[in-house]
Formats: sequence, C-alpha cells, structure tokens
Amino acid sequence: MLLSFGTNSSRLGTRDAAVIEGYARIFARRLAEKPGSKLHIRAFADRREGDAAVLAVARMVVVRSALVAQGISIDRIHSENSVLDGGNPRQNRRVEASLDD
Repeated sequence: MLLSFGTNSSRLGTRDAAVIEGYARIFARRLAEKPGSKLHIRAFADRREGDAAVLAVARMVVVRSALVAQGISIDRIHSENSVLDGGNPRQNRRVEASLDD
C-alpha cells in the first residue's frame, strides 16, 4: 500500500480512507494465515518540509491508527520513519505498508 501526502501535511485524503479499508481486509486475512508475520509501515518526509522528522512520525501514526481502527492488531504492526534528503519531494512524502514475505 502506498499513500502520498501533501507538503507539510499528515492528513489523509478522502480516497485514502477507502484505500486503507481495502488493504486492511487483505492485510487482516494474510496476518490470520501467518500468525508470526508482521505488517510493516514505513513513513517518510522530505527534508525540505518544516520539522520533517516530526512530520514523518505523524504520517506513520495516522496510517497506523487507521489500520488499527480497521481491526489490525497494533501488536502485529512494525513501524519506522525516515527523513529523505534529495530526490523528488513529492515521492518523499509518503507512507508504505507491506506484509512480511
């Protein structure tokens, strides 16, 4: 799952809620099939954003909270965040979520 964010924002867009809901169903099913697996959330911010480290954490928290609200156990979620330097600022403002292989 890949979600993009606006500059200096950790707000989910209208479509993001539907994306999270759909992926949460898939994640829940696969987590049930593999009891030892984890859902990994990686949140990013662009160094050019104001207080980028705090923003990366805020993005991670909002997505993690949305997944938990959809029934994913917080114990099954591993999350991390990072500030990216250089590259495309728009691509740097994102959260990715994926399951263990």
